[in-house]
Amino acid sequence: MPAPVITGSVNKAAVSTATPGATAAVTSGGANRAVYCAVLLSDGSPPAVTSVTWSGGGGETLTSIYDSGVVQSFLRLHLYRRIAPTAASGTLTPVLAAAASEIGIFGWTVEDVDQTTPNGTILGANATGSGNAASGTIASATGETVIDVIGRFVNGAMAVDPASIGTGQTILSQNSANALFQFGSSTRAGATGATTVWGINGFGTVSDWQYVMAALSLKPVRAGGGGSQIPVGGRSAMNGGMQALTGGMARAVHNFNERLLGRRIF
Repeated sequence: MPAPVITGSVNKAAVSTATPGATAAVTSGGANRAVYCAVLLSDGSPPAVTSVTWSGGGGETLTSIYDSGVVQSFLRLHLYRRIAPTAASGTLTPVLAAAASEIGIFGWTVEDVDQTTPNGTILGANATGSGNAASGTIASATGETVIDVIGRFVNGAMAVDPASIGTGQTILSQNSANALFQFGSSTRAGATGATTVWGINGFGTVSDWQYVMAALSLKPVRAGGGGSQIPVGGRSAMNGGMQALTGGMARAVHNFNERLLGRRIF
């Protein structure tokens, strides 16, 4: 089966609100769809997310699949997901339990993911200091697709760390809230022992560069489930064999009838 494909990725920054509004996203009309939403929060006591909705199909609710809790005193990360959303253009709208000083919202639409288990175990990481931000080892494999998301106290753009270039890690997008809280997302091909790494890119002197991040690996559609199917070539061969068998039976009946008639007594 083909590896999962990220068909859309968008972000939005907001400040000092419990209703940060919507971030636009698009779900294409392809098969085996899912939509994901990450909400990154920075505050003295980052709140919970009470709901995330998708406007496609007249309004559809996403399910919470990860909550980092409050880490590094000021940070929190939530992940939400909906399997098989309506194929339409739509917006993702989170609602928080209380206002947060800095907010980052990401939305991703994906295709060709398994509709029972679209992703593997979510890996969370957080730390502080002036070093790179690393996810750790992600539960992944060849034929899968990794997505990660990070929020960090820096006042400039982050970069994929040069040491990780060999993994093919690519930044999807990033943004900043209050020129204080930078958030970004990246992707790479799945692999055993996959990791993602972000560097601070030499910018920022804020709160010792604390960060929170999470990563997951999208799973391809599992083979089977549709019953036994005969390939086209196999069907042609089978049809030819059936035709030969049918013709042979007809000839046998014809010959039998001729012999029977030849033995008639008038």
